[in-house]
Amino acid sequence: MKTSTLKTFVYISLAAGVTTLNSCKKANDTVIPTTGNAQETYKQLPQLQSRSTEFNLELQSIASKFVNSKLGYFKTDDYLTDLPCVTVTRDTLSSPKTAIVDFGAGCADPSGKFYSGSFKVEYNNQKLDTQGSYMLVTFNNFKIDSMIATGTVEVKNLGLNGSGRINGTLELNTTCTFVKQNLQIGGAHLYNIEHFDADKQMRTDAYLMFNGSGNGKTSNGINFKQKITSSLKLVQNTGCSKYFVAGNVLFQTPSMPDKTTDYGSGSCDNAITVTENGVTTTVILTD
Repeated sequence: MKTSTLKTFVYISLAAGVTTLNSCKKANDTVIPTTGNAQETYKQLPQLQSRSTEFNLELQSIASKFVNSKLGYFKTDDYLTDLPCVTVTRDTLSSPKTAIVDFGAGCADPSGKFYSGSFKVEYNNQKLDTQGSYMLVTFNNFKIDSMIATGTVEVKNLGLNGSGRINGTLELNTTCTFVKQNLQIGGAHLYNIEHFDADKQMRTDAYLMFNGSGNGKTSNGINFKQKITSSLKLVQNTGCSKYFVAGNVLFQTPSMPDKTTDYGSGSCDNAITVTENGVTTTVILTD
């Protein structure tokens, strides 16, 4: 569980270039089928988007690690900054400040996970704990195992809203490549995030609410829109701190039925439901 004061802006989340949704359990890319057929891709879109979301959460948090920011929400290990293939070029005197992180041809961490490629981080406040703080990350064929990211992820701290809660934005303009499935999903999405924290200490009652929409396209021709129709909830207690536990998302694409994904009503589990043409099915996102 992350701990910090209310001022620490740790809302990062969702999505990416691909965007959306995660349930309460990690979805490994080995369970996603090959999706060369466009109709089959659309059937699998919730699962593909869940995996993409997890990947982008991890990417942003890794970038945060290299500028010593508390912004990263996905748990990452400190040894990433010490891997033998990594070079970091920092400029903390210019405005904005920058860090260019290059894994070169790549190397594996102690768990066997393989990293290669590079990314650049631009930011104006290392902790992102004040209104107007931002971080912009640009990925250049940055690869973790069989997933590759290109494009940008930007987070901004907009300060306190009328309810006295921290709120901000997450803007995604990225493309995620599923190497094993020979499939890409790209798009542009903008999300608003509100931080609920009753005791101001990011303890088990703390949670984040996401709202927003975007457009995406797959490499085999599926153009889709997605919109959060009921706020997505991300809790911060141990065991569910990376995955949505509630909320609904509407997927729409020309010439195919609308599809609604339901992430439940608060329970931490690995099940989501998908409704299409009035028929609801349960999808299990297994490891």
